[in-house]
Amino acid sequence: MTGVLGTTAVIGVMIPIVAMVIGLIIVIYVVNNNYRIKLLQHQQQMKAIEQGIALPAEPEKPKPVYPFTWPFVFLGFGLALILLYVFDHHADFETLGFGLVIFFVGAGLFASRFYGVKREKLDSQLNSIASSASPKSKS
Repeated sequence: MTGVLGTTAVIGVMIPIVAMVIGLIIVIYVVNNNYRIKLLQHQQQMKAIEQGIALPAEPEKPKPVYPFTWPFVFLGFGLALILLYVFDHHADFETLGFGLVIFFVGAGLFASRFYGVKREKLDSQLNSIASSASPKSKS
């Protein structure tokens, strides 16, 4: 007679449960850590304001060098799964479904990148128009 934890059925059930619990613990830790960092930054800013110290400017986030990397990865992987379904006669119908989902995720990322690029260009053009149209003060 084997123990309860010795059976393969119990082990097969316990592995996903333990993996989900560990993942949940990691997510809770990361969210809590980010909250504490934001709270400390806020307290530091409030103390600087109370003492009349000028706050340093927020550093700009660096723009990605290759902003289209992930969209192309998703598009390529989705297209590979779609082509696998088309050319392999033994492929399941689920292959096409997964391929289409991943392909359209890549297409959505690609479209969002173009929207972001066009929006940045539009904002910079509007700022340049606004700065040139502003009335100049006479001194």
